[in-house]
Amino acid sequence: SSLRLVYPDGSKGPKRWVLTASGYWSQNSKSQVLGYHDWPDQIEVMWPGGTIQYVSLEWGVYDYEIGF
Repeated sequence: SSLRLVYPDGSKGPKRWVLTASGYWSQNSKSQVLGYHDWPDQIEVMWPGGTIQYVSLEWGVYDYEIGF
């Protein structure tokens, strides 16, 4: 899976990959940190198989659970 931020102007931040068979005990952490330069509108989640999900963000809310 991958995560990235989508900004109000439609631009997107860098992808953050969440992988199994990598990292401590063969998986990446469920908690991911995404840096931003301006408040984003959405998180783009690309699931295995190519399905893309968009999660709308609320101003001032910094923690989201997306179902990993």
